[in-house]
Amino acid sequence: MLKPDLAKHPGRWSLALGALHALLFWLSFPPVFAWPLAFVSLWPLLYIAWKTPRPARSGLMVGIAALPMWLAHHWWMIDVTAAGFPVLGVYLSLYAFLFVWVAARWRRRVGDGRAFWLALPVLWIGLEVLRGAVVWHGYPWYLLGHPTIDFTHPVAPLLGAYGASLLVAIFGVRAFEVLATREHRTRRTVLSAVGGALIIGLLLMAQSLRNTISADMFATIAVVQTNVPQSNRSAWEIDQKIEDFRNFAELTRGAAVQSPDLIVWPETMFPGLALNAQAVQAERDAGIVFPGGLETTAFHDELLRLQSEIGIPMLVGAIARDGLSIDIDDQGRVNLEADATFNSAFLIENGAVADARYDKMHLTPFGEYMPYISWSDWLEGKFLALGAAGMSFDLDAGRSPQPLMVHLGGADYAWSLRIATPICFEATMPGVCRRLVFRDGVRTAHVMINLTNDGWFGSSVAGRRNHELAARWRSAELQTPMVRAANTGISSVISPDGRVESRLSANTAGALTHVVHFFRYQPLYADIGDLVGWLCLAATGLICFAAVLKPRNPRTPGRSERTVGQDDAGSSILVPGASHSGKPGKGASDDGHDSGGTDGGGGDGGGDGGG
Repeated sequence: MLKPDLAKHPGRWSLALGALHALLFWLSFPPVFAWPLAFVSLWPLLYIAWKTPRPARSGLMVGIAALPMWLAHHWWMIDVTAAGFPVLGVYLSLYAFLFVWVAARWRRRVGDGRAFWLALPVLWIGLEVLRGAVVWHGYPWYLLGHPTIDFTHPVAPLLGAYGASLLVAIFGVRAFEVLATREHRTRRTVLSAVGGALIIGLLLMAQSLRNTISADMFATIAVVQTNVPQSNRSAWEIDQKIEDFRNFAELTRGAAVQSPDLIVWPETMFPGLALNAQAVQAERDAGIVFPGGLETTAFHDELLRLQSEIGIPMLVGAIARDGLSIDIDDQGRVNLEADATFNSAFLIENGAVADARYDKMHLTPFGEYMPYISWSDWLEGKFLALGAAGMSFDLDAGRSPQPLMVHLGGADYAWSLRIATPICFEATMPGVCRRLVFRDGVRTAHVMINLTNDGWFGSSVAGRRNHELAARWRSAELQTPMVRAANTGISSVISPDGRVESRLSANTAGALTHVVHFFRYQPLYADIGDLVGWLCLAATGLICFAAVLKPRNPRTPGRSERTVGQDDAGSSILVPGASHSGKPGKGASDDGHDSGGTDGGGGDGGGDGGG
């Protein structure tokens, strides 16, 4: 059987094992979704960290091997930003490099005992939190535990998605340690018993959570799934807007036949300039028109007529322009100036747009703004010209986690459905959704309704599925159902434990109506959030600091060392089994190193020498 020999060929074997890790990790996610592979996907990296004599070289090879996997996950970005596509792949590959490099150096410092193995799951999760919540303001997609949601979802209301990833990492590391180090059968028995007890506990917990569903707390919600390609959205001509709006209206009338309590349109599918009252009045006062002569307020007026006709409240994604002023120059050119422009969710009831609205708080990094770079308009413009010509970042971030209230029932029984409306990327951000659903430990929303435009994914169904997968964790964490209204799909209804109860296919127009039940349960996660993840990040910082220090008792060739067999005064001490004729005995190798052990060998340079 071929056994990786990292002592002789650390680069070659690290590249091969890194490719195996990348393959296992990719297969565990949609489109293949072989989620059990997530539990063993770290094994190749664990072996490298355990055996390599060259941490930096092995880490580099692993990063190179991970690059194709990340590019495969994000190939849809080519049509969005061909220049940014490879940059994102390289950036994400850095985390595999960091894991192997730090873990291997940590082993040199503490040996391959308990401290080494216990640190590995913490290190992996700490790096996930760094990627998911810190660098570039966070990209929490493709976490280790994400594909295991159907198995580990009971962990989410306690410790969140990062806690579930930690559980998967602990299982993977512990299983690898038992198999690789050939521990006693007794330990394996104990491990199996503990694992079995944990699984039973998770199942019992899941059952208890399901029993908290209140039968009298439900609402029927309909989703209109539009199918406007992103190529059309980027240059939405007036004739296309009119045709699309008519299609939206017909889908809405069809959904209204089933008498739902609420009808939802996706993100920014309102074709007008803005939907807030002040902006609409400014348009009306200025008398501006689209090419062809249609008043810019026509879509607003038709939308209100549609809602009055069906008599059902509507939730619509649209642009809000606060403090809009309109200037028309001598040549008839129209200039719009606003104090702030938002990506918003509007509620329409009784033929009018409600005053309360939700403005997206966490803008999509590199899709709606550039973290750090957008602080300078000049620098932002240069980067846009380089990597995304034709795009403009003119949105402002919302300031308040504003819930929306839909009044349901009749004269005998009336109640208000409280809605949290994470928009697009926000449904993948744990902290944002937690702020939207709970405030000061009190539930402020019965349901999350995610308005999103997934036309960015083009023909990639896998991209849409992974977007939905990340959103499922928000439902499981907060024990709150989510209804997803997605342009181009995938629109779906997610239960409070993260299961998909109903969905529409991608790249089709249609309507989905579903009865949504609500939990009374308030999870621990509502109080502590991602505390486990942040603790792992803090511990990772300590591990990294210790790992980059020079290892204790380094054995770098050429370094002066005390010779075995000499006391403090330098006098000779006879050691049993050692040679006393000046030649090495059985206990030592010719180069003065221990002949046993696996972490000898030359250094990488820069402090990566033996130790």
